[in-house]
Amino acid sequence: EYADLKIAVDHFVAMADPDGSFDDQQFHEEQRTASVTVTNGAVSVHAWGGGPIAATEMKAIFERAVDAEFQRDCDTRREMHGDDHLAHPLPRTAAQRTFDALHQIFLGSVTAPADGRRPEPVVNIVIDPTTAIEALARHGLIDIDHEAQPDAPVDPTTLRCHTSTGTPIHPDVAVKAMIRGSIRRVIVDANDVIINMGRTRRLFTGKARQAAQLLVTRCAHRGCDVPAELCDVDHVDEWSRHGGRTDQGNGYPACDTHDRWKHQQQLRGRRDVHGRLHLIKPDGTVIKPLNARNPVWADPDPPPSRTISWREWTGGRPLRAAPHPDATVTLVDLQSA
Repeated sequence: EYADLKIAVDHFVAMADPDGSFDDQQFHEEQRTASVTVTNGAVSVHAWGGGPIAATEMKAIFERAVDAEFQRDCDTRREMHGDDHLAHPLPRTAAQRTFDALHQIFLGSVTAPADGRRPEPVVNIVIDPTTAIEALARHGLIDIDHEAQPDAPVDPTTLRCHTSTGTPIHPDVAVKAMIRGSIRRVIVDANDVIINMGRTRRLFTGKARQAAQLLVTRCAHRGCDVPAELCDVDHVDEWSRHGGRTDQGNGYPACDTHDRWKHQQQLRGRRDVHGRLHLIKPDGTVIKPLNARNPVWADPDPPPSRTISWREWTGGRPLRAAPHPDATVTLVDLQSA
């Protein structure tokens, strides 16, 4: 999709010319400006520039405020119309809610207590260990034994320094965030998949949910642009049918609509060598765009298997301790593995 291509190109430019991209970020930071004017009783708000961290924070805060206004409209409609509320429109249009959300942000700046605590950061920075160590050493924050460092070249495709929404940032900006904020250690495997961070659970909650969303910018369903932070986190391998693990390697961020659709169609997910998730129908067909190539899977294909009834397995012979009549046996062809 276009959004994926844009993120990939921006990441390539930032990694190929880090100094040049940093100059651009510094220019935007130095030239930042904002204004609020009133003309004939109507307000006009304009803001431009700023660094990537501030830009991502402001966008996230604005989207949260808009969502709060939407929830307020839903509650008002429910109070007005009761059980029949879905048959009636919301009190305000989407455009009106965005204006009111911005107004609430302005009011919040003067109504918050003077000793109020700043909320948890709304921006996650994804940076690989090599880039982080080099940036920290460049500023004299850590020492590196260069003689002990391997001489093997680093694969540039494994380098990353961006926000969780895909905005590239300079490693020096990430260092500032490390000093001012807190660090969350997340380990990624060779296929860009976050590896296990917790015990097996039925639902993705808390940090497990956040980690499963961290390297995904939107719903994993092809063509869906719902942001990842608004998505449910489902299982690639279903919990109920396949005993799927509740860890980050088995996480599948999907919006509410596509999450239900995946369950209704009894689809399962599988990752390719690039970490991208693909949906597979019960008959084994991969759902993909027209004329798209078949994906190269990260994990090898499982050996052929077939399931038969317990009665067929025993040949109908009576046993002293027979299982339930509906019990089945799965035969795996290990010679083909």
